[in-house]
Amino acid sequence: MNKELKSEYYLRQLERELKVLPAGERAAIVTEIESHIGRVERGAPVEKVLSDMGAPLTVARRYLSAKGVPESGGGRWLRWFAIATVVFFGLIFTSGLALVWHLSPIIKVDGAKGRVTLLGGLIDVNEELGQVKVGDLVVNDAEEPSVRVEGERDLGDGDVKLIRIPFNTAKLEVRASSGSTLAWKCRAASREAPKVDTAAGILTLDLDLEYRPLLDLASRRNPGPDSRRERAYGCEGSGRGARHRTQ
Repeated sequence: MNKELKSEYYLRQLERELKVLPAGERAAIVTEIESHIGRVERGAPVEKVLSDMGAPLTVARRYLSAKGVPESGGGRWLRWFAIATVVFFGLIFTSGLALVWHLSPIIKVDGAKGRVTLLGGLIDVNEELGQVKVGDLVVNDAEEPSVRVEGERDLGDGDVKLIRIPFNTAKLEVRASSGSTLAWKCRAASREAPKVDTAAGILTLDLDLEYRPLLDLASRRNPGPDSRRERAYGCEGSGRGARHRTQ
């Protein structure tokens, strides 16, 4: 490295150490040091001149002290604290992965049963059941023909004004019919039949006994506009009232 590059590098380091000062004051100090180096180095190597002045941090501290600026190591402390924190959590994450790997394989494939499990069962894909499990969340495509729920209810007395369908996740298709019978045909993850109750003119077809999000279908004689809503359950129903398509 030639003397110009050495001097330039020294001055850049000095300016960096003086960053707490306004730009004008930093420029004045750097210019003063640059002039000093230019005068002295005529009779001595630049390395000796820079060594005699001291490290950029030392020179910067002298100027800061003369201007009454207190020393602050907060920036460096925070930087090293951040580095230590990242390293600490990185070690925890790596140790956790190593522990999971040691206790159970990351990926386990059972081709005979069409089943894939990841991270010791945290994610479970079961083709035989048509089911995907992620933690406590279970999604079932309900395509097995043996798991069906069917039923009907006569609405001929005219007391039902509203049909209420609580469900967790479902694909629903509701159609109007000319008769007075409400019928449902479902492919479900459970063989348990829906609960059907009628109270105060409201018929409740409960497709989920644990969760209670509601889909209300007003029963009217005249066809209404189509509506569409995406879910994933697999249930068809028909009855007197407005024509709706709901997923």
